[in-house]
Amino acid sequence: MIKNFKQSSIVGTLVGLALIVVLSGCTMTNGIKSTDENSSGKPADTTIPTNNLSSALNDSNSDDTQSDKLEKGYVDKNVSAKNTVSGQVNVSTSSSREHSQKGTDVPNSKQQRVLDTKGHEQQLKDIIALAKNGKVEGSDFVAGKTIIDDIHSTWGAPDRPWQPNDRYSYDTYFSATGQGKYAFGIGRGEVVYDIRYFGSPKDENQAFNNISFTEIKRTLGNPNSVKTNSGDDILIYKLGDYELKLVGPHKTQRLDHISIYSPKAAASMAS
Repeated sequence: MIKNFKQSSIVGTLVGLALIVVLSGCTMTNGIKSTDENSSGKPADTTIPTNNLSSALNDSNSDDTQSDKLEKGYVDKNVSAKNTVSGQVNVSTSSSREHSQKGTDVPNSKQQRVLDTKGHEQQLKDIIALAKNGKVEGSDFVAGKTIIDDIHSTWGAPDRPWQPNDRYSYDTYFSATGQGKYAFGIGRGEVVYDIRYFGSPKDENQAFNNISFTEIKRTLGNPNSVKTNSGDDILIYKLGDYELKLVGPHKTQRLDHISIYSPKAAASMAS
């Protein structure tokens, strides 16, 4: 009986030990596997697919400010490009605003053309040279000396003779000589006291309306006096026995016509 007991006990003991060994081995194997997976850093259930990496970064940093993103170096390229374009627009707008504010100090191109012209220096000097002798370009008539009959004999009847209801007596030629428009003021004894010349139509570059008052003053110096009459400005230069008057609209500040005026001949009309 004792013999049988010992055999059964030994068998039971061996079976128990075998179960213990088996269970212990399973536990050790699971522990090692878990440790290996943790050390590799690639657990299957936390891997992020490559095509979702950008959205994952954006989601994880959604609370960062734009400056924080710039410092961290992963600002979206579209956002950066948008900011760059926006910056250019802001600079342009700012520049336009600055130019707009300075517009009152800097004349635009149209104003500049009105205020100044160039290239008529010799033409103006020729006008002065003839005016000193009582003449204008294109005629040999002399203010204060020539009588109107001499002009009629040379050029024929005027295109517009003076009229009895005219305030002043002027015979006008529009194109008798091809040199442009002339008007002759008739005084006492039929003496021409004023010769007005409106410029030649032959050369547009030399047309009077291409000459500004600014260029006149720069070339001839400041006039002796300036008068205003019916919307016209008159620059007056005294040249011995004559006065050279350069006349043009106040609005444009451009030359319209010149006048060679004899104060002595005009004074005899009042006596």
